[in-house]
Amino acid sequence: MAEEPDVARYVDPLGGSAVIERIAAEMRSEVEDWLRRIEDHGGMLGSIRSGWLESEIEDLAQREPGPRVGVKDQLRSETEEVVLQRERHKPLPLVQRGVERQACDAELKAIRDAVASGVNVLPTLIEAARARASIGQMCEAMAPQD
Repeated sequence: MAEEPDVARYVDPLGGSAVIERIAAEMRSEVEDWLRRIEDHGGMLGSIRSGWLESEIEDLAQREPGPRVGVKDQLRSETEEVVLQRERHKPLPLVQRGVERQACDAELKAIRDAVASGVNVLPTLIEAARARASIGQMCEAMAPQD
């Protein structure tokens, strides 16, 4: 509680209501600002559909990570950090899996034809997925043909 609303910097934050009122007023102002901005972007539905809200949340998370409620920050030792770095950059062993693909040439051709004719490719992608075509195969079928 001392870290999140930043009341630890006051000698007696609950002794007078001025501190609590100021914090509440700041929060109210920030909430009203967000609500106004959301309304300016067509309400909640318009903000979500346009991608504006997600973009704002991502930008805010990058600028100000904010408090992490209920999580104590752990300080790592220098040797632990070196071990973690080494583990992160260690190449993973290649594992061969016995995956058998069915032939889905007709479905992939249907995707290429749909792309070439400029029609909606989603139905052909669904059919190709049902035929067990990989995402890579479907992306390759949608790529411009040289």
